[in-house]
Amino acid sequence: MIRFIIGIEILSLASSWVMGNASELKELATTRYKFGGLIHVFDATYRAPLDTAHLDPLDEFPKELEFEYARNIGSEQLIGVAEKILKKSVPSAKLAEIEFRIKALNAAYQDVGRGDRYTLRYEPGKGTSLLLNGTVLHETPGDDFHRIYFSIWLGPKSPFDLLSKS
Repeated sequence: MIRFIIGIEILSLASSWVMGNASELKELATTRYKFGGLIHVFDATYRAPLDTAHLDPLDEFPKELEFEYARNIGSEQLIGVAEKILKKSVPSAKLAEIEFRIKALNAAYQDVGRGDRYTLRYEPGKGTSLLLNGTVLHETPGDDFHRIYFSIWLGPKSPFDLLSKS
């Protein structure tokens, strides 16, 4: 019984720590992505601690990207776009270093519909989590992974240009 109570207390503390960190994240940028400038695909929101607003968004601090979809999109299409951007903007040697982690993340993606939300959340020392409508689907270890994968939306060669549209 004592182990059970201690376990509950540990879970409670861990939960409040995670929620505490998430509540410190503030909306720093948003954008609406329209395919071809006409078809609304998703709204993206970038969140991070306020005191990081002047830093490179790929630096080591907690952050998240949330995408709310305006239409049905298959997981294959989501993965294809991400892979295309990564191949254009990241040297192949760097991609090779994290290839198995990208494949594992891609396996977790699911089709989305109108109103669904994907969240990519990075926590230094822990890694990157993929959530669908608040449910964790996959966790990817490594601080190097987030710098490469988040560059799809936050990097200098990103076609989404999220930060300049805030």
